[in-house]
Amino acid sequence: MCLLHVGPYYQVGPTYAVILQYIAKKQLTIAGPSREVYMVGSMGALPEKYVTEVQFPVA
Repeated sequence: MCLLHVGPYYQVGPTYAVILQYIAKKQLTIAGPSREVYMVGSMGALPEKYVTEVQFPVA
């Protein structure tokens, strides 16, 4: 299960809340640690244009 966050890293909290609510609503089980994939990051991009994929393995 994954969800994209666009914006500064310090504002990623609400993205986690959304994905966790969805996982609970669908009665899925988290099957391991979450991870973040930095698709567009601090290498020249403005913080408001960062793109982070938040991932949770589910079963």
